Amino acid sequence: MFLFPVLQDSLGLRGTLLLTAGISVLGALLTLVLPEPAGRSLEDISGDAVVIAAAEQVTRDAGEPAAA
Repeated sequence: MFLFPVLQDSLGLRGTLLLTAGISVLGALLTLVLPEPAGRSLEDISGDAVVIAAAEQVTRDAGEPAAA
């Protein structure tokens, strides 16, 4: 946001847009090339998988009829 006017003054609008497009393409390529850490998903790393599994268990338990 603050760098855009400076880049536009030095590179012009076309140059600034080409630079930002190049950075975006580089980011997309890096996202495709770099693997997840140790082959684990972000949910596994953050511990969200445990919370999701617990929520699914509660949902399954709520759907079962009560024991008499």
